[in-house]
Amino acid sequence: MLAIAISRVSSFSGASSSAEGLSVQALFASESGLQWGMNQLFFQQTSRIAVDANCTTLENSGAGQTLTYSVDGLSSCTTQINCSISTQGATSYYTLESSSTCGGGNLLGQRRLQILAKMQ
Repeated sequence: MLAIAISRVSSFSGASSSAEGLSVQALFASESGLQWGMNQLFFQQTSRIAVDANCTTLENSGAGQTLTYSVDGLSSCTTQINCSISTQGATSYYTLESSSTCGGGNLLGQRRLQILAKMQ
């Protein structure tokens, strides 16, 4: 009886470690997605109108942008990037959201991160 209990604890512990690893991978994938999104928004842009247009392109009519990774450690991950704009006077506020899923089947890691930025 004790051997069965130890076996069950070991299998739960292994699955838990795998799920925790996938969760960490999803965190890194979401962070990478936010960095990519900020680059798409602001790189070499000097006007608010251009950055607004970049956010609209990222949003892609509500579908967002999907990133897949080929690097070791993130190859089982996909990331969805969405951008929204709120304007107050001459200032635009951008909300980038990065949602990542890593793994498959019964073992999944998921993370969602948001970042806020503005341009005047």
